[in-house]
Amino acid sequence: MAEEVPSDDGVSIRIIAGVLIHKEVVGGSSGKSSRYSKARAAAKAVTEIEGLPPYEFRKRYGCDCDLLGGSASGEDSATMQKVL
Repeated sequence: MAEEVPSDDGVSIRIIAGVLIHKEVVGGSSGKSSRYSKARAAAKAVTEIEGLPPYEFRKRYGCDCDLLGGSASGEDSATMQKVL
């Protein structure tokens, strides 16, 4: 997610980017470029969740997604299992 906001000087624009997991911001960044703000936010999110065992990820982010069926499609489940 990225959003343009006016800066304090009123002339230039700042980009605020964040990675959301279940409506919680995990990594965020701001800057002049959407591209680099998003990349920094993603890197912060990866650092935050990297190496978390699935049970800790679920506890920390309130995740109750059904990885083996139900609400997630088969492709999404396979992707999530690789991540977790």
